[in-house]
Amino acid sequence: MKSKAQNRAMHAAAEGRSKLGIPAKVGKKFTSEQHGKPVKRLPERKKAKR
Repeated sequence: MKSKAQNRAMHAAAEGRSKLGIPAKVGKKFTSEQHGKPVKRLPERKKAKR
């Protein structure tokens, strides 16, 4: 998990509410692997590479 935005997007995908085209299967796998890990210290968004 790289950012809070990614975490929210993956949880939405796992619930079938993705507006970004992330498959529910991918969201479910991500959330099961990240379950219980802290999100507080992550940045809101990851900076884009140039």
